Amino acid sequence: NQWVIDNLQEGDVPVIDMYDKIYKGTFLGGNLTTALKNKTKNENGGAVIWGGVRDTEQMKKVADTQVYYRGIDPTPIRDFIMTGYNTATRIGNAVCLPGDIVFGAGGVGGHCVDALVRSGLGNITVIDSALVKASNLNRQICATKDSIGMKKVDAMEKHIRSVSDCRVTSVHAFALPENIAELLPDDTKADVIIDAVDTVTAKLAIIERASALDIPILSSMGAGNRLDPTKVRIADIYSTSIDPLSRVMRRELKKRNIPSLTVVYSVEEPIKPLIPTPDPDMKPNAPASAEFVPACFGLALASEAVKLILK
Repeated sequence: NQWVIDNLQEGDVPVIDMYDKIYKGTFLGGNLTTALKNKTKNENGGAVIWGGVRDTEQMKKVADTQVYYRGIDPTPIRDFIMTGYNTATRIGNAVCLPGDIVFGAGGVGGHCVDALVRSGLGNITVIDSALVKASNLNRQICATKDSIGMKKVDAMEKHIRSVSDCRVTSVHAFALPENIAELLPDDTKADVIIDAVDTVTAKLAIIERASALDIPILSSMGAGNRLDPTKVRIADIYSTSIDPLSRVMRRELKKRNIPSLTVVYSVEEPIKPLIPTPDPDMKPNAPASAEFVPACFGLALASEAVKLILK
């Protein structure tokens, strides 16, 4: 680092390839960023190409610094063709894609997590209380013949590590009003919280806690008993229609003075199941579920999460 500083002159724009010099190590920290800025007195701060980042809180204070981040290669590279390399860390005041919290690793949540980590997410926390079952094989990305019986969060973490270097925190828990403050403590730091759970009680607990923490939240409504992925929509909860779960959530959120909530929902009328639930491990009233609709919900949630982070 000192050699770099000593050889810089005012007006220089440093271009430094650090990634392949220290694999998975520390590449660009706040002290070096500040030193580059002060020595060059360059409004654009310099560019570190293919760098990794650390000390993000300190780096946020160094205005206009440009960092081109290759979190892993080649996972997000096709995204960057459209969005530009810099979107992986953003410029100046904030570092992009540092971390999300996803409640639910099932049909919706699993596909959301997969899309986020493939987009270059640096950190993710996955919270779920279920085990992988054979009935999950038709639609859940963490479900394989080998993962049946595993905790879903462990199966999801295994999947993430097979496609990404994203840092994963797995929490085997079910969100309830009684434990939500433990799952999301006062010092929680996240760009966005994603609710992909099934029960109204858990959803309300997560949404109210996110509101109290002033962290953006996205929520999935009912994906079950549908077959048409083209009917999936993104809207504020108070603009939704047709979906029965959205109707319940509108009523309950209004009681709790939650003024808005971005949700993914379907305008397809729920399909009435034709046969009783054949799997003894499933609840008698469990909704039917096809692969393409939950997956579409999860991808829509991930897309909205990235948009929020890039704002």
